[in-house]
Amino acid sequence: MASRIVCCKIDDELAAAMDVMRDKHVRRLPVIGRDGTLAGILCLDDIAYEAGQSLRGGTNYRLREKVADVFMAISH
Repeated sequence: MASRIVCCKIDDELAAAMDVMRDKHVRRLPVIGRDGTLAGILCLDDIAYEAGQSLRGGTNYRLREKVADVFMAISH
């Protein structure tokens, strides 16, 4: 029996996709395009990398906190 696939849509906000990752305890999330086909894979490691990059000369602390929140949820 196949289980339901956890995914997000290409138009979803990043925060909403990360909420799904946290709630479902997944590090990778398929992204579905408008035509219903796979558009890509959202990976928590890639988001964490981007969270460490400068944002217009500053640091994106909100994204860092969100990444930490998801990592903590997944590791429990």
